[in-house]
Amino acid sequence: MPDPARSQTSWPHVLLVFGLLTFTAVTLASNVIPVRDAVRDTRAMLEQRESDNEAARRRIVELREEERVLREDPWVVRRVLREEFHRLDEGEITVR
Repeated sequence: MPDPARSQTSWPHVLLVFGLLTFTAVTLASNVIPVRDAVRDTRAMLEQRESDNEAARRRIVELREEERVLREDPWVVRRVLREEFHRLDEGEITVR
């Protein structure tokens, strides 16, 4: 037969263990969940920045090609001067 004095003293131990486990669970939940959300937000921000960087890299390639064309093709330079800056070649006259 179980000892009644022993069963009486084990209840405080059970309650203490249950209380400690509950405290640990609440503490972990209150600390882990916000950290997990912060990690998720940081990952999303990192993915956005990587996407922005890739778009910037593509734009740099386009601009370098445009620069190369402007440096190597004098006709393109003349066309840009005419269309965008309304400049005439030497000796040309504008008739309106």
